[in-house]
Amino acid sequence: MRRFALFVTLLSIYAPGLAFGNGRFPKAQVIDSSPGPGGLIALRATFGLLLSRDEGKSWSWLCEEAYGTSSTWDPPFAITRNGDLWIGMPDGLRQSSDACTVARVPGLEHEMVTDLATDGAGSRLFAATSKPGGAARVFAQTEAGAWEGRGSLPGVRVDTLDVAPSRASRVYVTAVPEGTSRSRLYRSDDGGRHLVDTNARMPAPGRLFVATVDPASPDRLLVRILH
Repeated sequence: MRRFALFVTLLSIYAPGLAFGNGRFPKAQVIDSSPGPGGLIALRATFGLLLSRDEGKSWSWLCEEAYGTSSTWDPPFAITRNGDLWIGMPDGLRQSSDACTVARVPGLEHEMVTDLATDGAGSRLFAATSKPGGAARVFAQTEAGAWEGRGSLPGVRVDTLDVAPSRASRVYVTAVPEGTSRSRLYRSDDGGRHLVDTNARMPAPGRLFVATVDPASPDRLLVRILH
């Protein structure tokens, strides 16, 4: 899985007539792709998801309403090796196998899915959920496709969930405890079943996001801090 920020300059052409929009300035946010050549590429924007299956030569648009929102919710998403697109929502998880038809995923109904990640092979999906006033949880997809609840963190809201490409048992979670403004970095060495606070020192208060885990070393992270 590749995850990186994409900065795009959008040019507008003004012409007489009616113009329609969803109320947000059009902006590209995150781009991701399935493992291997010729897979699905997905770009999240403020107006939905842009999708390509020919390495970016052509794109289709999956509007926000197709997966159940028209608000300021910017959904986390992931793509598994088989080309399935997974979208996290405030009330559960969505799946699309054809980048057109979107279905609700049984097993995570009514969960606020705040981030998604795949293992190094891109075959299994992990999900982080948060519940205001409750506990955040890590779920993992089983080989049969069911969802297994694993570790939990009381009183926090998860920002990012990442799995080390070289070691599927190594899971990282960043989360902000309720009533604070300083993120915590948690680590698991058993696939998310037990999460331990790393007590990582940050230069300043703020929200911490894991951008990626080194493909060769599960102990090396690239992170960013939002002050």
